[in-house]
Amino acid sequence: LMNLYGSYNGNILINGCNLKDINKSEYRKRISVLYQDFRLFSMTVNQNVSMEYTGGDANVSEFLEKVRVYDKIQNLPQKNETILSKEFDEKGVYLSGGEQQKIALARSLFKETDVLILDEPFSSMDSISTQEILHIIEKELQDKILILITHDLHNLSAMDEIFLLEGGRIVEEGTEKELLSKQGKYYQIWKSDNTEEVS
Repeated sequence: LMNLYGSYNGNILINGCNLKDINKSEYRKRISVLYQDFRLFSMTVNQNVSMEYTGGDANVSEFLEKVRVYDKIQNLPQKNETILSKEFDEKGVYLSGGEQQKIALARSLFKETDVLILDEPFSSMDSISTQEILHIIEKELQDKILILITHDLHNLSAMDEIFLLEGGRIVEEGTEKELLSKQGKYYQIWKSDNTEEVS
C-alpha cells in the first residue's frame, strides 16, 4: 500500500490506477503513516510533531490537544520547546511509552493527507485515552480514509469495513455488527477479549 516494494504478485489499484504506474513521490505525499516501531528524535516537541527544524510549529498545540497530551507538555519547563531525550541536552525529558505514542500520533495527524494509516497506534495507552482519541480521529477524518491495523477489537463500531487477517489472508470481513452476528472467528476473539476485560 505504501509502494515500498516493487516485486509482488497481482495488482494494487488506487482509484482504478495500478500502484506501479503512480508517481511514488506524489503518491506518498498524500499518505500519513504511524508505524508500530515509530521513532521520536532528540529535538523539541514542536520539531517532533511538525518534522521541520524551523517554523511549522504554529498549529502543533492544536494537535497535541487532539491526542490528549497537551496538558502534559504545557507542564514541562519549556513547554513545546522541550527537547525529547537527554541525548544532546541534559535539560531534555523522557516521556512514558503512552506519551511518546501520542506525540507520534500528533505527527501523523499534523501532516494533513488523504489517507491515514495507523499500525497499533494505541498499544501503550489506557482504554479511556484510546476511546477519546479514536473518537476525535474519526470525527476529523470523515472525508478521508483511515486504515487502522490492530489486535484490539474494541472501539471498532465506527469502522465502515473490518478485515480479519490470518496467515496473510482475509478470513472474515464486514462491519462490526455483521461480524459479531456471524459468531465466527472475529466474534470468538471479540468475546474472549471482552471476557478478560470484565474478569
